Amino acid sequence: LKSYKEQLAAQRLAIARGTRNLDSRNAAQAVYDAWSRGKGPRQRLQPYAAASIPVPREAAATLELAPDKDGRYWHLETDGQKVLDWMNKYGAEQNRKSRWSPSGWQALLAYTPAWPRLAAPDAGPWLLHEQLSFSRFKELITRLRADKACGLDGFQADFLHVASDDVLEYYWALLLTCIEESTFPSTWSTVVAVLIPKKVHAPTRIDKLRDIWLTTIGSRIVGTFVRDRVFAPLDNRLLFAAAGFRQGRQTLELIQELKLALQQARHLHNSVYVLWVDLEKCFMTFPREAGLTAIDRCGAPPAVTSALRGLYAQAQGRYDSAHGMSAAFDILRGFLQGAIESPDFAKYCINVLMEIMELRVIGWRWLDGATTGARSL
Repeated sequence: LKSYKEQLAAQRLAIARGTRNLDSRNAAQAVYDAWSRGKGPRQRLQPYAAASIPVPREAAATLELAPDKDGRYWHLETDGQKVLDWMNKYGAEQNRKSRWSPSGWQALLAYTPAWPRLAAPDAGPWLLHEQLSFSRFKELITRLRADKACGLDGFQADFLHVASDDVLEYYWALLLTCIEESTFPSTWSTVVAVLIPKKVHAPTRIDKLRDIWLTTIGSRIVGTFVRDRVFAPLDNRLLFAAAGFRQGRQTLELIQELKLALQQARHLHNSVYVLWVDLEKCFMTFPREAGLTAIDRCGAPPAVTSALRGLYAQAQGRYDSAHGMSAAFDILRGFLQGAIESPDFAKYCINVLMEIMELRVIGWRWLDGATTGARSL
């Protein structure tokens, strides 16, 4: 397979566009181009070259630094190694292990119903080899977008798109073995984050930039399979309130309903309790074990839960920059921003909150799903 991959890579690189080669800078630019499509003229990605590093108040006076609007002091660092060290420190802090208390586990187990195990569509037992048959695997890889940037292993979707059936069958057999044994290639464990700008113009503040994580093609295949053959059939076991804003959910009408409910509460002097969930951050801050436990309680096959636990078992991250990539740091919580299975994991975690509200808050009703719970007016 390695030899075949090298030959195929050479052929593809000879005819590929600039964003299709294996150079990490071009891969990062491909992500940025995809993100900026439809947002006006494209701009060349500006690699993260300088970092604003927080400085204690005592040291700020010595450096003659002025505070920002939040009263914090920042030092602009341009030394490459110090920038990389700061990125590594920031990544380790952001992806630390969740502070998950025993009472949290008790609430999850007490208020989340234990559903029967998922069955096959014909009501028979759910079997991995049947659900991920070779024909279904071939159909699945045709849906992989070729213009997506690859992970650190350099393996692109195009390799599978042009591979022969013999190679695909070998890859499929290896993938099944990985899922069954809950053990995956070590290169799948390390993901790289490309930093792209948000609307707030703060190019040196890593916390103000959007991190896009480049996952491997293999992990995307596993995520797509789990989403289609496990999460989709289990969707009807979630409270409708847990689905949140998403395509086909009449988002504009839901926003209008929320606005009118708040206006009515103000007019009638009623109390309204609103829960806002920042979906840009929640994927990578949910307690990972809580999400795995939630899908298990909902009836996911044990083999799938075990495989997903194995997929994240050794997760590490690195940030890309103009100075190269930072040292790796452990990703000890949450689900990767940009991974196919992450939105579904978020739904299951939010469903736990909705189940608790359903049982504990008298008279509550949902307005806009994942974001709001309110007392009945």
